[in-house]
Amino acid sequence: METTFTWREYVPLLYVPIPQRHNPVVVVPTPNKVTIRIKSVSTGSIVVSGCLSNEVTNLINVFLSVLQSEVGTLPGLSISVEAVAKMENDEKIELNSSYLYVAVTNAITYFLSGEVSNEITESAKVIDRSIGVDDSILALREFNKIEDGHAYIWRLNEGYVESDKKIILKLRKAGRYSMSYIQHEFTDLITHLAGMASIRAFEKLLSGEQIASELRTLNAIWHMLYGVPLPHGTSRGESVIVKEINDCALYEIVKVVLNDSVA
Repeated sequence: METTFTWREYVPLLYVPIPQRHNPVVVVPTPNKVTIRIKSVSTGSIVVSGCLSNEVTNLINVFLSVLQSEVGTLPGLSISVEAVAKMENDEKIELNSSYLYVAVTNAITYFLSGEVSNEITESAKVIDRSIGVDDSILALREFNKIEDGHAYIWRLNEGYVESDKKIILKLRKAGRYSMSYIQHEFTDLITHLAGMASIRAFEKLLSGEQIASELRTLNAIWHMLYGVPLPHGTSRGESVIVKEINDCALYEIVKVVLNDSVA
């Protein structure tokens, strides 16, 4: 048996992880697509191949290990991942690692269960929590519930709010940074500021307004809490720091397309 899943990439664009705090996460779609092919094999092992970094593959293996401890021995699977991710000038784009982890593990659980359901998604979140990932990955778990091309804002225990129209962001990953959390005496105030900046930016995105001030606020919080260098705006667009699996990346927002006819 073989099943193919093709999904649009979603990115946790507006969010700063803060230990023991749970702020809103704004998740946006991009033009990029991912195709995941899964088939049963008789070898008894699970092999994942394709455009995946070590950090993605390692976390998928942790997920599968926890899943196996919960449900018993898993069948042999061959999993191939193909990304279709290019800009107009044929520049290759590196996809968000957290999204790739979520997409592949969602595909695996759907394949094994034989259905795409809320129950399966919630079960995957339970495994995520046991692994200890941050809220951006829990937020990304919702992307299969969203109408294709729509953005959404999610918060733990509060669910999500979906945009009422398509909004596609063309993004370019321009750098990668390590993270080292620095405890701050104003953590509560910083948490509130980060949450408000994400909410306000989501509202502005949907109305077609500029979000430069909110991006500067979030970038400054990344700098205060993790020592991430402050980015500078470029001729290609505004910049924002985005969570990856093990660290964070600098993304340039090259273009925002807001209408009901985006492919």
